[in-house]
Formats: sequence, structure tokens, C-alpha cells
Amino acid sequence: NRFPPPPTSDPTPLGFRGARDAGIDILDVEDPDAVNTAAGWIGPQQRSIMLRSRGVARVPVTVTIPPDPPVGSAYAFLQVLPRVPGSNPAASVGVAPSVAIAFLLTIGGDGRVELRLRDQSAPRIRSNRAAFDYRATLENAGTLYVRPTGRVRVRSIFGSTVATLGIRGRTLLPGGSEPVATTWRGVPWIGFYRYDVRVSGPRAADTPATASGWFIALPPWWMLAVAGLALVLLIGGAALRRRRELNWRDYLDADDADLDEA
Repeated sequence: NRFPPPPTSDPTPLGFRGARDAGIDILDVEDPDAVNTAAGWIGPQQRSIMLRSRGVARVPVTVTIPPDPPVGSAYAFLQVLPRVPGSNPAASVGVAPSVAIAFLLTIGGDGRVELRLRDQSAPRIRSNRAAFDYRATLENAGTLYVRPTGRVRVRSIFGSTVATLGIRGRTLLPGGSEPVATTWRGVPWIGFYRYDVRVSGPRAADTPATASGWFIALPPWWMLAVAGLALVLLIGGAALRRRRELNWRDYLDADDADLDEA
């Protein structure tokens, strides 16, 4: 059969939640933990779809909120997975593509976004104008999802702002975490700098994640060697001049003593 029939696809609701290391955990509706997601709220009105090549199909979906939903956020996927026909599926190898749409629902009440920074990594010393890299893991310990934004502000020893580095994250679910990073490539030759980090959600009531630290910028080793040699010569020259002055004073004192005796 050179013209197989178009595959039949089944829309299937799946629950998901934030995970600390993996980002999200996908849960089948039979999973006991799926009751804490919106998997049971999503009901496709069409149980099967026959979609031709390059075709388009509409899938009506009903979202039913339970009478007493938990405050915060609830999430679900609607996955569309085709059923690929075959005479002997156990002996065949194939690739079954799938697509999913995510439902992010927010239940009003005392929900909150509480962001935290952990596993921070930033260098203490930068030499030869090497880039300053700040990395951390951003965690949402609240009950609402958020798309976080923030910045790393770098200040000089005099308190003036010398750089502001942007941080932009993806949608972060409660209990989930994601890596964040930013880089400053304009580090000066030398200086002592302090930086402070702030990452927050779009609402003023959201609890932001904050952190601070410091680092030192140094010139390359050969410049330090030249500066060290110059310092040694300067100190040695000053010591030599001081010794000559003391010797001259001793000579004058001895000469005055001879004159007094005479």
C-alpha cells in the first residue's frame, strides 16, 4: 500500500509539576501525585484525531475547575500522540512523533512567588581582563509559577556602578529550579569590586532572590612582575639613600668631635 491512511492521534491529558533538578516531572493521570496537578481538569472533547500530512486539526478542550481547588498554580499537558499502525509492532522499529500544549492555571488566593539562589559560582580573582562569570541555580519555593528576570550589579571600591548584567529565566514552576548565568566581558585591568544579585517576578509582592559577593581584578603576571621589580628597586634605592644620610651624619658628628678636642 503506497498510500497508507493518515494516522490516528489520541489527545491525552498529563499532569506535571516542578522538580528541583529535572525542571519538571511529568505524571500520568493514574499516578497518585497527579491529583495535585490539573491533569484531571483537562477534558478533550474529541477522543481521536485523524490528521493528514501537513494538515491542521482543532481539538476542543474543556477545563473544569473543581469546587475547592488549592490556592496557587496547577498545570497539565495535553499530549497528542499518533497511533502508528503495523502488522507486527513488536518486530518493527519506528519513531512516533508527539506534540503537547501546556496549561498554566492560577487559582486566586494567598499564592506567592518565593525565589531562592543556591549553588552560586563566581571567581574571586580575575587576571588579564578575563571575563567575570556568575552562575547559580534559581529555585521557586512558592506556590505560583513565574517567569523571573533580574540583574547582577557590579560596583567599584568607591561605590559607583561600573556594570549591570541582565538575568532572564524561563517559566519556573513551584518546586522547580533552573540554572541562571551572566557574563561581564569588560573587566578592567585592576580593581576591587563588589556585586549584588537580585532576581524577582513581575509582581511587587513576589519575594525576590538576592545575593552578594566580591572579586579582585589583576593585570597579567608579567605586569605584576615588572611592578614588583620596580617596587623592589624603589625600596632598595630609598634604603640606600637613607644609609648614605646616616653615614654622612656619622661623619659630620665625628668631625665635630675632633674639632672640639682640638
